[in-house]
Amino acid sequence: MMSPNNQRISEIFKRLAEIAKETADVAIDPTLTQTQKQKQYDGYFREHDELTKEAQDIFGKPGMY
Repeated sequence: MMSPNNQRISEIFKRLAEIAKETADVAIDPTLTQTQKQKQYDGYFREHDELTKEAQDIFGKPGMY
């Protein structure tokens, strides 16, 4: 059984991979305007930053921010 920290890190990396795929899908979606794409990118990047900071906290590494 994984420790709670290891489980959370696993969840974070899984979500970061999903964000990467979703961001790529948005980039090639011809039905979205540039404004719509930017709005989605902003949301993904915010979540990415939050998850990255959480992972750094778990690893005990100083954040980049």
